[in-house]
Amino acid sequence: MRDARSCRFVVLASGSGGNAAVIETGAGCLLVDFGLPPRTLERKLKMVGLGWSRIRVAVLTHTHSDHWKRETLSKLVELGIPVFSHPDHCYDLARAGDTFAELKRKELLKPFAVNRPFEPLNGVSALPIAVPHDSDPTVAFRLDGDGWAIGYAADLGTARPDLLAAFDGVTVLGLEFNHDEQMQRTSRRPAFLIERVLGDRGHLSNGQAAGFLSRMIERCGEKLRHVVQLHLSRECNRPALAAAAARTAIAGTSIEITTAGQDIPTPFLPLGQTRVASQAQPLLPGLDL
Repeated sequence: MRDARSCRFVVLASGSGGNAAVIETGAGCLLVDFGLPPRTLERKLKMVGLGWSRIRVAVLTHTHSDHWKRETLSKLVELGIPVFSHPDHCYDLARAGDTFAELKRKELLKPFAVNRPFEPLNGVSALPIAVPHDSDPTVAFRLDGDGWAIGYAADLGTARPDLLAAFDGVTVLGLEFNHDEQMQRTSRRPAFLIERVLGDRGHLSNGQAAGFLSRMIERCGEKLRHVVQLHLSRECNRPALAAAAARTAIAGTSIEITTAGQDIPTPFLPLGQTRVASQAQPLLPGLDL
């Protein structure tokens, strides 16, 4: 089995075109969200040297269509891969019809409860934390292994104090940096969409994310080693703007930043005690939020 130094984390894709991330351990890989078609997900896995044979389990943050795909759920069922989800996710998952029925028949559907830790993969503990977003319920995850901890919050309208407490001591933080507020307000989007994104159940702005990150550093110091920026809007954000906002929060620390994009996976981030520098990834063309 891999030791703490050899566990790794990678974001395969992040954005409204589809979301998926992987934690690799000696027990296999945990897939966080499966919002890409199966062939696309397989291609992304190959890009980072992985394949379906390494995936042991999937966990679901919420049921917006960029976080799960019916065809990919069918692939998971075909391969016998368990899916952990909140019981209220089933109302939307049931749209998969026969696939959902087969998921239940094979006992691959595993329920979790908010604020109750569970073990989706041997040696990995997962804590779901409810976050405000207009897909109810939406959860962030704290994922702990031997010598490492990841906080993963891809969609949220407000970063509340309970999320700060739940992420206390994480070594890697995946956090939404969705939009630049000024770009959002002056975009050509319909007024209802702008208000939705800016609302308390919409998406986190660069400024909101940087503020949360500052509070994390005040609370945790440099236990936090790496920040992965998630779910950037192509229309209402720029990687340089998101990175600049994050740099204001990490100034004077050795914390590193990676910006996840839609088309190219991030580099693997080592977990445990080993640190390897990695460069931010540009946001490439893809569907926008």
